[in-house]
Amino acid sequence: MTNKQQAYDSLLFSVRRSRRYHVKRQEFFDYYSKLSRFITAIIGIGAVVSLLSKLDTTIQLTITAIVALAATADLVLNLSDKARRHYDLARQFINLEKDMLKTPPNEVTEQQIIHYKTTRLDIESNEPPKKAILDIICHNELVKAMGIQNETYHITPIQNFLSNYKDFQLCQVRKAATH
Repeated sequence: MTNKQQAYDSLLFSVRRSRRYHVKRQEFFDYYSKLSRFITAIIGIGAVVSLLSKLDTTIQLTITAIVALAATADLVLNLSDKARRHYDLARQFINLEKDMLKTPPNEVTEQQIIHYKTTRLDIESNEPPKKAILDIICHNELVKAMGIQNETYHITPIQNFLSNYKDFQLCQVRKAATH
């Protein structure tokens, strides 16, 4: 394999990993945005019913507070905007991947590789800071999907659970043991 082919393969892998990453972030923010709207709707109905049925004032206030918190969380955290942002980034990486796949790896030119790299950098310049653990999870999924052996990293269940929130114990991530 030539250096150009290696550069192409490495770049294509990076683009595919980034696409996976942004799809995961989009799904994460979409989920919480929809959950917030669901809670607002359901508890809002409960608030109306409680007002109509003359429930205890404390219960009415509690229900109203929960509705207000759920609605405010979605507005303040901009969950749907964040989901849309990651959707747009994923689409840009998909378009770059499609552009790259138009040229077979053995026919790629140095100019094309430079073009692909600069396009990737343009897309990355619009990315919010990455969650490194989530990026490693995407790396692991991609190498498994491609059938690449001995290139995964060990992620603990707690790191996996927190991957969309915080890079928990990033310094402890190690290459997975080979079988």
